[in-house]
Amino acid sequence: WLRQNQVTYGSNDATALHHPLAVVKAIDQFTPHTDDVLCCLLITVVHVLADPHIPLLVHPSTHVVLKAIQEPLYDFFHIGFARSAPDSNPTSFCMLVDVLLAYLQPWQCVHWATSPSSPPSASYSPAYAIYVLANYHFYTTLLGVFIVHARELDWDVPTGQMLERALQVYTPELLALLAQAHAFLACQSGATSSSATTLSSAETNVLLRHLSEFGLTPYPVSLSQDFRRNAEHVLDKLQYARDTHPKPPSAALFLSSVFHTSTASASSPLPPSAADTSLDATLDRAATRLRAVFDIPSTYVVPASSFQTPLARAFSLASLDAARDSHHELTPQGRAQIRLGKRLSSVDLAVHYRGDPMLKPISSYEIPSLVRLWYKVSVAINAMLDLPPSDGFRVNLRFLAAKSNVLWLAIAIALTYALLW
Repeated sequence: WLRQNQVTYGSNDATALHHPLAVVKAIDQFTPHTDDVLCCLLITVVHVLADPHIPLLVHPSTHVVLKAIQEPLYDFFHIGFARSAPDSNPTSFCMLVDVLLAYLQPWQCVHWATSPSSPPSASYSPAYAIYVLANYHFYTTLLGVFIVHARELDWDVPTGQMLERALQVYTPELLALLAQAHAFLACQSGATSSSATTLSSAETNVLLRHLSEFGLTPYPVSLSQDFRRNAEHVLDKLQYARDTHPKPPSAALFLSSVFHTSTASASSPLPPSAADTSLDATLDRAATRLRAVFDIPSTYVVPASSFQTPLARAFSLASLDAARDSHHELTPQGRAQIRLGKRLSSVDLAVHYRGDPMLKPISSYEIPSLVRLWYKVSVAINAMLDLPPSDGFRVNLRFLAAKSNVLWLAIAIALTYALLW
């Protein structure tokens, strides 16, 4: 199942170490995996990881089955996500995510084996630290690859719940362990001069063995650094789906509640969590977890220009809000929505962006690639000059990303070249 496709990363040299974020390619003709293969693989992974003795292993590679499937499974996930795009094969993509989530949660597989009828409640514990470190790039690189392709999903309740399930794996304790591993690898790769690490010698040996077995360079993959832009894009899509989702009018909500009340018996009332399965609640929970896992700051708000489509402007639900006055000025609720990063709100003169000016939403008059470039340059200059954070004076070259400023700069350079040469 796992060796249907031979893959390569970046180059054709199989003996050379490759970068964890290198592009994966099939060596010969790609053989797509079928749904039956994914179902069988899911059952196999759950059965293998249901072994409660896995936390007692010195290294997961000492497990006879894990040693055989770990590296080919990593390649299988990589080429699977690369070729099973959500827009072309959404069923295969979602099944592949289920297999990945099963592999990332051996504690959940044990819970399923011991209590199959009870709802899932197990979460990461320090006993599985060795397992996580031995699969470091499963928890970092593969989740990032999933987020990259999740930008193409059509967001509804099932896909929102899938994203929520994936992000719920990353508890604060698990994120802290991944941060410790990132700090150690950053020291190993020379990215930082600090040698302090909170990992034990046994844990560092497991992590280094994982890199050598997979033929990876010690590049410290970080969810909040390497995949944050993609997570922000997914956050934009979640807000877009939430804003364009038709809201039932108050009369429909009233009739719905009446029918639920009349059909439900007194002995079995409607559970209070039933409303949590709505699209808005599901996407809100997924967005909250997305911010926590990828360390997206609260100052990040959705770019308003990403929602300005003719269909949205014509059928915007916010345009029907009776709380707006005749001058189309925002109410206090509207100002609160802007501060929280909500969409479908027209800008009022009394509303100003209160966050870091370098992280404000990309406007329609700016070039996105230049915004990111000048942001990195500004951060580097501020770090070099040891300037204070955003509450003090800093170098902010973001104004050079405005289209008008780029035009004037190009004209000035052209005139200088024409006059001097």
